[in-house]
Amino acid sequence: MPNRDKVIESFHQLGFAPRVGEFEDRMLIQKCVLLLQLKGLGTTYPYRLHIRGPYCEELNLEVFAHRPEFEAPALRGALDEAERGIVAEFGETFELRPNQLEVAGTYAFFVSCDGLDHLEAHRRTRKLKSFVPAAQQALAISRVKRFLYPPSEEETREMKDEFALWQSASLRSPGRDHE
Repeated sequence: MPNRDKVIESFHQLGFAPRVGEFEDRMLIQKCVLLLQLKGLGTTYPYRLHIRGPYCEELNLEVFAHRPEFEAPALRGALDEAERGIVAEFGETFELRPNQLEVAGTYAFFVSCDGLDHLEAHRRTRKLKSFVPAAQQALAISRVKRFLYPPSEEETREMKDEFALWQSASLRSPGRDHE
């Protein structure tokens, strides 16, 4: 029950009232819950990789068993302040679009559940989700990286140092308009 209450309250906070009978909405439910869970929502749904990405049969059964509660999500007092912050960050990062969340969820599953490095997760996601245009894949992976895997302070410093060299070189390049 705590899992369900957290999910329903999260959907309420996101303004997401899924139509359980619609395939796309069920896919959104699956991917939203996975990403929120990986960020620390405090749910414990067991996911496996399925045809359309990460999938949890237990969650699917719960959604159908409690369909009215999912289709009219309400406040339940199930989320603590940190979890409400996680849901807010999710809402600021992602749109509720099936392709975007399918790619983001698959990439996150490869990294967080299968333990793949980011490059291999990217490669496998691109292959598995080849029906999604490359630009949409890149956007989804960029967003999930920002949401789940932000760079450390040291990595940020290293990137700034590396990009400073490129920026300096571009400023000195011939033919560049200088103001």
